[in-house]
Amino acid sequence: MAPTHDPLTDKQLEILQREPFELSIGQLSASGESADVAYLMKLGLLSSEQTHISATAGNNRRRYWRSDKPLP
Repeated sequence: MAPTHDPLTDKQLEILQREPFELSIGQLSASGESADVAYLMKLGLLSSEQTHISATAGNNRRRYWRSDKPLP
């Protein structure tokens, strides 16, 4: 049986259309989108890489982009 999940929200679709984008962990948390970004990554729709390591964890930066996986 194929895994099932809730349909993507308008906010999640907007995040996918905005890519590629780069944010610090603190900026992502302040934007209120961290749960949506984590969900999109869990589904394999969004990929990321760390672009900057800082002594302060909230200043670490990641770049996010849309993966090749089709929308559910």
